[in-house]
Amino acid sequence: MIKIIFKKFRRLFRKIFFISIYFIFHHHKAMIKLSSYGLSEISVYRVRRWYTYTEEEKIIRRYYKARFNGELCFIKVAKNDSTIKKEIFINKYLVQCDIEFIPKLLVSDEEYDVSTSLIVTEFIQNTHKFKLPEDEKTFEYICGELIAIHGCFHKLGIMHGDICNSNILLDSRNNISLIDFGVGWAPGSEIFKVNDLYVRGTYYILDGNIRTYDHAFSFLRMMDDCGISKEFKQKECYKKIEKLLGVHTYTVTLPV
Repeated sequence: MIKIIFKKFRRLFRKIFFISIYFIFHHHKAMIKLSSYGLSEISVYRVRRWYTYTEEEKIIRRYYKARFNGELCFIKVAKNDSTIKKEIFINKYLVQCDIEFIPKLLVSDEEYDVSTSLIVTEFIQNTHKFKLPEDEKTFEYICGELIAIHGCFHKLGIMHGDICNSNILLDSRNNISLIDFGVGWAPGSEIFKVNDLYVRGTYYILDGNIRTYDHAFSFLRMMDDCGISKEFKQKECYKKIEKLLGVHTYTVTLPV
C-alpha cells in the first residue's frame, strides 16, 4: 500500500515539475513554432493529461486548441511516442476514404522537432464522451451508428484499437465522432513499429501471448462498463452487435 502511494506521489510530482518547466522555459517558443504552421489563437488544452511517463518509456504529449484557416482545431505534439506517426499515417488514409465520423486532418509533421511529431485535426464542438441514453429509441439509434462504423471499418480494413467511451464522442443529436487512432491499424500501417507490451488500447481478448482486437467486442465491453441495463441487452439492435463478434478482428503476437 505504501509503495502504491509513493508511486502515485512520485508520478504527480513529476507531472507538476514537467508542466512548471514547460511554462517557465518553453511555452513562448512553442507558441511561435506552432504559429509558423498557420495556427492562430493557440491555447493550452487538457493540461492534466499532458504528460505520460513509465519506467520503460519517456513519452511527452502536449495538447492545444487553436484555429487553422478560421476553423477550430485540436493539436497534439508528442515526443518519444511511437504511436503518433502511426496516427498521422492512419488519418491520412482516412482522409482518402472521406469518412464523415472522423475529425478532418488539417496539418501534420512527423519531424516537428527532435523525436517529436505534430498532428492537427478538426475540433468537434459541443460533444461529450460516450454514455448510455435513458430511452430505448436513442439507444437503438446509437447502436445503429456503432454497427455502421463496424461495417465501414471492416470494408476498409481499419482497426481503431482503442475503442472506449473517451474516444467515442456524441453530439446533441447522438451522432458519433471517433478520435485517437494512435493504437490502430490501416493498410500499410504495419511499417510503424510500436511496443505492443505497453501500447494496449482499452479492450481486447488475450489468449496466451495473442492479443485480439475486435470492434464488436469493444462496443459491448464499453457498454458493460457504462452500466447497460438487462432490458437494453434484450433489444434487437444490441443483439445485432453481438452477432458481429469475430467478424472483423486484428491480432497481435506478444513477445514471449
